[in-house]
Amino acid sequence: MSKAFAGLPRPTRIAVAVALVFGSVSAQADVTVDSIVATGWYRLGSDPLVNLTPSTGSPNVDVVAFPYSDPNSAVVHSYGSDTGNFGSRSSGFGVYDVNGMFSISQTIANNTAFAQNATFNFYITPGFINNEIGTPLTGSHYVSAGLTFDIKRNGSSIWGSSATLSSNAGGTTYSATGDTGLYSGSGTYYSVAGVNRSIDLGVINAGQSITLSYEMSSFANGVSEAGPARLVPEITYHVPGQWVDSCWGECGYGD
Repeated sequence: MSKAFAGLPRPTRIAVAVALVFGSVSAQADVTVDSIVATGWYRLGSDPLVNLTPSTGSPNVDVVAFPYSDPNSAVVHSYGSDTGNFGSRSSGFGVYDVNGMFSISQTIANNTAFAQNATFNFYITPGFINNEIGTPLTGSHYVSAGLTFDIKRNGSSIWGSSATLSSNAGGTTYSATGDTGLYSGSGTYYSVAGVNRSIDLGVINAGQSITLSYEMSSFANGVSEAGPARLVPEITYHVPGQWVDSCWGECGYGD
């Protein structure tokens, strides 16, 4: 089983972790939301690919699925608000391929009579990428999970970070790109640090505007034995001003 979680902690019994919290733009500017979308897709075993109907509109979007096709199962959940927080999470068990995504695009207009430099500030809450391997992987069996953050100005990426954790019969491989300082760990578990980030958006001239878009996505896929469910100790995360009650492993599967 593999899990990738990128999302605002909510008081649920399903593990959720990382969040990109809406930041502030330092320049005196008008901010207009152009689009907000939550979406995802999944495939279990040899079943056809299922594209979830995108959730769009303001102020909130939310798309979720808990598919099951014996002995395979998955979770995909992407959600967010144009006035608050957003996230995405993906996990699977057995033979599965899961992807979730949240994205938002905003126009930032400098309606003053002078040029200004804009800064985007945001916070990522603690989280993790986890490959739970209850039954030893053999042959070509594998599990993999990962997440990606991407922030763009006028369509060009100005900050990003991604990490992938892949396990097979030969062991586990971790890789990361972009802002790799978000991650730490070893083996089949890597945590995502709770950190503040500040991005220079550059100068916005008087009467001009820029498009600021940001996206968070998660994925999980694997081919492994969907063995019996295992009881894994419950864990409670404490993050600033919030809490999340979560469990690891095949939580709820075969319950």
